[in-house]
Amino acid sequence: MSADNKIGVGEEVGDFFELKQLVGVDFDYVTEMSFGLQETIQNLPKGSKVGIEYLPDFTTNKPEKYYSRLIRLCKKRDLEVVPLIDPSTIEEAAKHHTLATDGSIGARGVYMHGVMERYLLEVVNQEKIFKMISEVKLDLAILDKFNANILTSDGAQEKYKIWIKEGNCQNESIEVMDKDGGRLERFLFSGIANIDRRRYLSRKLLVRKYNVITQGRINPEWTPDFIGYWLDESNVPEEGLFEIYLWDQDKKRRAGIIHGTILDTLGDAAMIGAIGGGIMFTKTYNEQRSIDNVHGVIGYSGNRSRRGFKGIFSTKNASLEGKFVLQRFDSQKPILSELKTAL
Repeated sequence: MSADNKIGVGEEVGDFFELKQLVGVDFDYVTEMSFGLQETIQNLPKGSKVGIEYLPDFTTNKPEKYYSRLIRLCKKRDLEVVPLIDPSTIEEAAKHHTLATDGSIGARGVYMHGVMERYLLEVVNQEKIFKMISEVKLDLAILDKFNANILTSDGAQEKYKIWIKEGNCQNESIEVMDKDGGRLERFLFSGIANIDRRRYLSRKLLVRKYNVITQGRINPEWTPDFIGYWLDESNVPEEGLFEIYLWDQDKKRRAGIIHGTILDTLGDAAMIGAIGGGIMFTKTYNEQRSIDNVHGVIGYSGNRSRRGFKGIFSTKNASLEGKFVLQRFDSQKPILSELKTAL
């Protein structure tokens, strides 16, 4: 929706709810409220609803002092404080955390429960927060900076039917300077910054990991040409699942040069290789769409097997190597279906 639309404050237009004010807080560093945030809260009419990304139990929130002062100011102004974190989500994540630290369940179990814990905390929690903002019809939402930045994107606003007028999004952050041999902290209240690319990518790859352990797919909405995974007993198969999407002209090729894109839990990569009696290809990760420690070329070489190909993969300096299995994608025969679930 365009910011040029003439929308009255607090009104609903179509299916969209207008959030009057959004504040993103860098909770890892900020310990004091800026004057800008204090002024925003003080200017709200009595009875306004302020949603804060926290749990009512202060011992679970960091920094504790920041939350207590923030909530005390809201209550002093007769504002309704709405905790935006769902306790049941945190409780469920805690159960998976306990299981993820239990070495007796094996590497696959530890990996899967670890993914479930992170998915609940980072994705499910975020989705519930965004839904609550619209359902409760907040006047002010104070969120983790990353969640606030995500909510300012067109895709998130469209999905959750929330509209935020341009200029009504602010960041609460800290600036540290050296002055006269000491440390000077300034707490700033400024416009929403760009989304943290590394954290955004981490979240995107987390969704892929969740898809793998729950559906055996990287992207269940697309149809790959090949699908494979790590075969070594020392590696978790789900962690090494990958999907190959060939260029259109190569999709039906049974022999010759092939090109395509590989999607896995580490990122996106370009592939080029050859297929015939066996298969050989290289995987080169896109630096903008993959985690930093996988940049470089990984070579794959496999022979025909009963259901596809089996072979080995390795980097040039052998810092990463192992076995893999690869087969033509068949939605009726999921490649991981023969493995017992570890959840």
